[in-house]
Amino acid sequence: MISKEQFIMTVKNKKVLAYKCKKCGNLQLATTIFCNKCSSQDLETVEVEGKGKIITYTIQNIAPEEYEKFKPYAWVVVKLDIGFNISGFLPGINSPKNLPINARVKIVDYDERGIILSLD
Repeated sequence: MISKEQFIMTVKNKKVLAYKCKKCGNLQLATTIFCNKCSSQDLETVEVEGKGKIITYTIQNIAPEEYEKFKPYAWVVVKLDIGFNISGFLPGINSPKNLPINARVKIVDYDERGIILSLD
């Protein structure tokens, strides 16, 4: 099992830690200790590119108190090019016209908000 620190350091290098199943080849976000396709626990850790396209989002113009200093922003779900989804923050977005579905994004950092993305 990977540590939170390993995950964060990989994201800071603009990549994501994934598990690859040695039995069926499935790639998935490294958050569970078994393959979500065949249930095997024979997994290896791999780094995958942190690029993909937006599949859905929510724009936050009124943010929770601890995130007030970051608004406006969009909380987005991204389908990575490798095939699985991640979510993260996309700063500076205040209108849907600025963020079409299928827009390309990439990981740029990690901080107290989580994974930070930018338009690619």
